[in-house]
Amino acid sequence: MRKEGKSSDELLAEVYVSTYKYLHDSTLNTISFYEKQYKMYGNLIESHKDLEPIKFFKRSHQKWQDEMDKLKESYDNAFTNFLNECNELIEVDKLARMS
Repeated sequence: MRKEGKSSDELLAEVYVSTYKYLHDSTLNTISFYEKQYKMYGNLIESHKDLEPIKFFKRSHQKWQDEMDKLKESYDNAFTNFLNECNELIEVDKLARMS
């Protein structure tokens, strides 16, 4: 007797499940990365606040302000990416429930 192979529906289901698991896991990893990144920038911002020079020293204060602006922009970008990836995970999970 010969064993029957998997049907095309079973193979398609396996591919679908594997793809879902890959998307889900990679999205979770990306979320974790951006979460760590925005928290790091938040900590850097807090540390940088402690280093603020007296406004009387205009040049030093301007350099400090420029660096603070860069840190805040990096924080905003990382946090936006974090939120986008969270939304992406929600969409991936919705697709999994639909099938």
